[in-house]
Amino acid sequence: MYKELVNGTFVPQDISYPTLMKKHVKKHSSYFQPIFEAISNSLEATSGKDDVITIRINKAKTLNQEQYSFLSVDIIDTGIGFNDDNFGRLRRLYDESKGQNNFGTGRVQYLHFFNNTDIYSVFEEEGLKYKRRIVLSKNFYATQKSVIWSSEKEVVDIATPIGTMVSFYYPLNDEDQEKYNELTTIELRDRILIHYLSRFCLNRDNLQQIKLECYINSIHNKDSDQIITGKDIPQPDYTDSVQVNYSKISVDGNTIIKTPNTEEFIINSYSLPCSIQKRNEVKLTSKNETVEVSGIDFSLIKDSPKINNSYLLFLISSSYLTQQDSDLRGQLAIYSRKDFLKKRNLFSGEEQILTDDIEEKVTSSITTHYKSISKVKESFEAQIDELAEMFSLDRTVLNEVGYKAGDSDQSILKKVYEYNADISAKHDAGIKSVMDSLKELTPSSKDFKKKLNEKVKKVSELVPQINRTELVRYISKRKIILDLMQKTLDKQLDCQQKNSKGKKINHESFLHNILFS
Repeated sequence: MYKELVNGTFVPQDISYPTLMKKHVKKHSSYFQPIFEAISNSLEATSGKDDVITIRINKAKTLNQEQYSFLSVDIIDTGIGFNDDNFGRLRRLYDESKGQNNFGTGRVQYLHFFNNTDIYSVFEEEGLKYKRRIVLSKNFYATQKSVIWSSEKEVVDIATPIGTMVSFYYPLNDEDQEKYNELTTIELRDRILIHYLSRFCLNRDNLQQIKLECYINSIHNKDSDQIITGKDIPQPDYTDSVQVNYSKISVDGNTIIKTPNTEEFIINSYSLPCSIQKRNEVKLTSKNETVEVSGIDFSLIKDSPKINNSYLLFLISSSYLTQQDSDLRGQLAIYSRKDFLKKRNLFSGEEQILTDDIEEKVTSSITTHYKSISKVKESFEAQIDELAEMFSLDRTVLNEVGYKAGDSDQSILKKVYEYNADISAKHDAGIKSVMDSLKELTPSSKDFKKKLNEKVKKVSELVPQINRTELVRYISKRKIILDLMQKTLDKQLDCQQKNSKGKKINHESFLHNILFS
């Protein structure tokens, strides 16, 4: 039960939390995120199988006997507690002392989701044990210019166990309240297993014991108890590693080119019962937790059938993913080819790993190992071939624009036509630029033929590859010659305009040189 604030002070802070929460560290899309943030802190504060993390859902009965009202959720651990060092990190936003790209912004998710986050902690320092209470709330800021209240630390009996309890009270959003009302220990256990599976697998033999409990009107409902131990964590079904190339924008800014530099990505596959895993999934991981990457799509694998009556979970890890982890824990900033090209001005010479290349390499590895998934891929590629043949689509262009399982024919055709339109617009603009520059030529100059051929070559290069033939070159040159003759007759050449000395210009000689160039 939440208690009033007694014998404490608000912690002064130099940052505007309303602005921070509105513009920089926004609310996460998942209502599990504040719980995951607290569990992550507990996992970091504890050392292994001798420690216990207890997650307690507190609810109250309603007039409808089949429904319950969410009161709070507690995350309790036997870790080192909020000693002065840890409390200092809590006070300092963007503190990097934890390492692992951990900037301490998880607390902002507490503020986004709950009116009050109440922390009770017992810790040991210099041979003595202390307790302190910390409360977080964005509602403090209006009057106190702070979101943190802390009691003074008090000495307690040396026999008092160390540890921390984080309690979340009063969801700020009605939709979140409804979701928390329905939350069960079974669902939360499954979510925790999937979210932390990478971490749990790495620490399978030294995993903390994680208990999940539910209390109704402060009475422990033991029938709902759940537990997670090292025995619940599966061994990998298969493991592979792939090298993914970096990409950069070409010098002309029009295309993306792969560089020789690569990053290693590790693939671990786990066969899970259908009660936990509802379909095949591929998840990227950072800091040993699953993360979301906008725009990445493994529909081909997700839509594949069960294997041996189980679904597969593929976890993809890489040091590169951890480096890209943002302030919003669990969401990575990685670009697709389309967005990379669209935002080319932000990446002058910079190399990036793109989601399309991660998809390609990971999918290739998985389909090579699992024949049933490979058959799904072959069937989909056959459909793409049929579409390409029917509408005379260039397979190179199809690969460039990208397509995914589940894309409709209309969606794929739209991508191709938009891509072709964009390329045509760039090429046409380039051709016009060359034509506009014809007036700079001087037909009587010794290097006239050379410069003219350079412009012909530029126009030829700007014509799409599929039409780049000798006929196109001839037509291009013919067009340029005609335009240049017209400009000569109209006296629009720069050399004709700049004849300041009054010298007589032999226009016939100009025309002769143009015709026989």
